[in-house]
Amino acid sequence: MSQWGDDMKKQKNGFTLIELVVVIAVLGILAALGIMRISDSMASARGSKVVGDLRTLDSAITIYNTTSATALTSLDQLADNEIANVPTPPKGDFTVVTTAGTEKSYDAATYNAGAYTYDTDTQRAMFCGHPVEYYLAGDVTAKTFADYAKTIADEMAAVVTIANNIDSTAPGKTAGSSSDRVTEIKEYLEENGINLAALGATSWSYNKDSHSLYYSSTDITGFANGTKVAMIRYNNSTGAYTVYTGTVSVITNKDVNGGKPYTVVRPTAAYTPSTSSSANNNQSYASAVAYYNTLKEQLGN
Repeated sequence: MSQWGDDMKKQKNGFTLIELVVVIAVLGILAALGIMRISDSMASARGSKVVGDLRTLDSAITIYNTTSATALTSLDQLADNEIANVPTPPKGDFTVVTTAGTEKSYDAATYNAGAYTYDTDTQRAMFCGHPVEYYLAGDVTAKTFADYAKTIADEMAAVVTIANNIDSTAPGKTAGSSSDRVTEIKEYLEENGINLAALGATSWSYNKDSHSLYYSSTDITGFANGTKVAMIRYNNSTGAYTVYTGTVSVITNKDVNGGKPYTVVRPTAAYTPSTSSSANNNQSYASAVAYYNTLKEQLGN
């Protein structure tokens, strides 16, 4: 074989400079993508830890406030009692999947607290000054019932023109019945961007005489007669809140549910806090929520 043929064989067994450059570039891109995926996974894991830690701490706070005779002033008091130790926040950027299903990223330069803190006013665990709802909402301060309380109560007062009470649990939509009025209230509020269940008012009852809205995050559907449920009262005249123990009742009204029995919940007694707590009556929204969570834990629903 000629020398020329041998040279061709040697050339076919090697790579040109351009080919090597292309291979190196592709490997670099793949490596960069791999690093990005690892970085994203780590940020997601850190976000999950922040959310998980705040939820764990909130649960421990509720248990402490329910069972302890002394007021909680620091998260350190939870260690060795409600939890083994107070968790430490992760370091670095983190990402949280919001309740809307989107992802929100938080940079370590801004969200860099070295420890979780306790807010004595709201009785909640905080990270960089924010509760877990802040992160789950995508760094938008989550709307609470208090933001819409007067609008909600005013609409209910306008609708209740015949009976003294109107209940969220009045089933169905029957022409001319009180359940028509429940539907009217819900439709009006939803048109104005107000979702009662999302605000913690899954079950509610409005009393026209006292200008009071009693509500609970508990769905009382199917509850037995006499079951105790934690409730919050919003007084539309004063704007104050009070926590109540409510009692489930099975009632019958000829104008509701075709005259068939249905379930409602009515307030029976104002909640009495422990001696270390301040009075329950006429509280701010934040204080009422703290009392409500304690009572709800005690009742187990």
